[in-house]
Amino acid sequence: MRGKLFKVALFMGVFGASAAQAQEAIAADTLLDRAGVAIPFDEPEQAAYDGIDSTLTLDKAFAPSGFATLFGSGASGDENETGIGFLGRISQPIPGIHTRLRFNRVEGFAPGLAVKIERERLKIEGHGRWSQARSSRELEQPWSYGTRGSVRLGSRKRKTLGVSYSDGIESRFGGEGGYQLTLSPSTLFSLLGSGDYSDYLRNRRVRAFGSYAISERFDVALAASRETPRPVEAITAYDLLGKSGAPRPNPPVSDHRLHSVALTGSYFFFDIASDMVLVPRFSFGNANLEIEYGKLEGAENPYLRLGGDVFLNFDTFFSRRPLPNTLSVRVTGGTRFGDLPIHRFGRILGSIGSTRSFGALHTQTGRPYEGDQYVGFFWEHNFRTIPFELLGLRALAKRGYGVIVGGGHAYAQVSSSPLVARPDLHLSPERMHHEITVSLNGIAGFLRVFFARRLDKPDHSVGFGFGAAFL
Repeated sequence: MRGKLFKVALFMGVFGASAAQAQEAIAADTLLDRAGVAIPFDEPEQAAYDGIDSTLTLDKAFAPSGFATLFGSGASGDENETGIGFLGRISQPIPGIHTRLRFNRVEGFAPGLAVKIERERLKIEGHGRWSQARSSRELEQPWSYGTRGSVRLGSRKRKTLGVSYSDGIESRFGGEGGYQLTLSPSTLFSLLGSGDYSDYLRNRRVRAFGSYAISERFDVALAASRETPRPVEAITAYDLLGKSGAPRPNPPVSDHRLHSVALTGSYFFFDIASDMVLVPRFSFGNANLEIEYGKLEGAENPYLRLGGDVFLNFDTFFSRRPLPNTLSVRVTGGTRFGDLPIHRFGRILGSIGSTRSFGALHTQTGRPYEGDQYVGFFWEHNFRTIPFELLGLRALAKRGYGVIVGGGHAYAQVSSSPLVARPDLHLSPERMHHEITVSLNGIAGFLRVFFARRLDKPDHSVGFGFGAAFL
C-alpha cells in the first residue's frame, strides 16, 4: 500500500498536478482513510515524499546537465525560458543572430551569420558567409548569401506561402545550407583529417513555394524554382593534422539554366501510450514522396525524378515492459525518366568521420553513394538490457546499458547520359552493399558505440553516435 501511495504522489508531482488533486486521488482509495491499515513509509520513502515538488514537469525533471549541456539547452528557472549550453551561447551571442563556421575544400575557412525573425504568421531568414581562401586567391565572388520569407495563412495557419533567393557556393547534397548548425559534422571531421564529405557547386536560385497541412499528420507542398548552377574548383586540402595531398575535384555540373517544379507529400505519426508510466512509450514513423519535373535550357528532353523515404518504429518482444524491445526500419530510394542533371542525383548516406547514425552505411565512410537510381534498406532491433539480464550481468543492466543489432543494404548506379561526364568521380558500389552492426547503447545515458562488419567484401568500422537510451 505504501508503494501505491508513493507512486500516486510521485506521478502527480512530476506531471505538475496540484496538492489538492493529489489529496483527492488519495482520498478516493478507502483503504487509506482507515487508521493503521496503510503501511507507513520507511525513512527514505518519507524523505522522497516530503521533497516532491508539485510544480515539477518532465522538462525540468529530465533537463540535461553536466557534459550534455555543452551541446543543447536545459531547463532554466523560468518555465517560459530555456537555458542555453556553452556551445549554444557561442552559436547565438545575440538573440535572433546565429554564428556559422564552415570549412571545406572549395571555400577554406568561411565564417558567417544567420538571422531569423519570426512573428505570429511571418517568418524571415537570412544568411551570409565569406570565403577566406577564395578571397585571398582573388577567385571570383567570395560571398555566399540568401534570404527566405514565408507567411502562414488561414484561421488555423495550415497554409504557407513563401519565396527564397540564394547565390553562392552550396553543397550538392544539401542545397541551401546557411541555416544549419554552427559547426557541422562535415566541417569538424574535415578539419580533423577525415576528408571532405560533400561535393560543391555555385548556384543562383529563385524559388517560390507553398504548403498545406491537410491534417496534423499529412501535408503537401509545391515548389517552383529557376536556378543557374556552375562548377566550382577545389582549392585546398588543408586539415589540422597537416596531411599532404591534393584536394578531391568536384564532379562537373551543367551551367545551363534549370527550371523545375516539385510536388512533395509527407505523412507523420507520433503516438504516446496511455499507460500511466513514468517514461511513456513512443510509437512513431513517417513517409515522404517527391515528384519533380524539370528541364535544362538547351536539353532536348525534360526529366521526371521520383524519390521516397519511409521510416517505422514499433514494439516487438517484452511488450508488457515500460520499455519493450523495438524494431526500426527505413526504406529509401529513387529513380528517374529522362536525363537527370548531376546536382539532382539521389544518395545513400555514408558515415562522416567517426560518427554513426541510423539510416546511413557505417562501413562507407567519407562519402555517400550516389546515382540517378538508388535504393537503401536499413533495420535496427533494440534488445535493451535483455541480453545482459539473460547473461546474469545485472550491474550492466542496472546502469541502463543495452544491445542493438542492425544492418544496412544499399545500391546506387550512375546511368550513361550526355549530362554526366567523368563518372569516376561519382561513388557507387560495384554490387549490393551489405553490412551488419552491433552497438552498445546507454553509455552515460546518451552515447552509443558501434561495430560494423561488411558482408559483401572484407571491411569493418568502429564509431560512436548519440541517442536517448529510453527511445
